[in-house]
Amino acid sequence: MDIDMDIEKLRDWATEYFSDYVDVFMSTLLTPHLRFQPLVKPKETTNILLPASHSSPNLNPKLFSFIATSIFLGATINSVITSRPPPSDLTITFVVTIAIWIAYSLSIHLICKILRGMANFWQTISVSLQVLSVTYVVSNFLAFWWGQLAQTSMVRNAITNAYAS
Repeated sequence: MDIDMDIEKLRDWATEYFSDYVDVFMSTLLTPHLRFQPLVKPKETTNILLPASHSSPNLNPKLFSFIATSIFLGATINSVITSRPPPSDLTITFVVTIAIWIAYSLSIHLICKILRGMANFWQTISVSLQVLSVTYVVSNFLAFWWGQLAQTSMVRNAITNAYAS
């Protein structure tokens, strides 16, 4: 009885979480905007998270789960591309990818401030990480698709003949 209840809870959680993931993913593809507002903990109550004002905000925890899911999906798609060497460890992929994305997001924020952008630091970082997460999954899917297409003999012959001329 407990196992059925646990499986039911797991199914409900997975359905809700992945539908949220797909919703954010598709809305980011169609009209990129900030979906994970930075949050701030009030000093009086540490258990409540409120939308960030100009005090010290934190990145939204849902953003981190979105990033982790995107890196996992992108790395999984990347690992099945036939013409590539075996992928590195998933932990290394997570750490390196997030480090590069944060550095890239910092440079985006600097450029936005030079161009007199209106968003604060945490908003720029949040939306940059969100867009980079979606871009990572899409680019790995396109690389997978191109790899599969290039494996067909007709396309391989066309590419070989184009470079042989």
